[in-house]
Amino acid sequence: VRRQRQMCIRDRQWKQDGLTEGELRKAKETAAELAKLGMASTQIADVLKTEETVIFQWLEECAK
Repeated sequence: VRRQRQMCIRDRQWKQDGLTEGELRKAKETAAELAKLGMASTQIADVLKTEETVIFQWLEECAK
């Protein structure tokens, strides 16, 4: 539950930064695809300009 709350806070933060829901969805899809290609989470975070913890949350979401 705490992780979900943190994830929602991060999602809201992205939206506050001017990103739309579609852009957020695309960033999550991109993170999942890059992970499938073997890219490290630190590199994915750098590419998507976010924190590594956010990438971990997104990848967990995609795995469900």
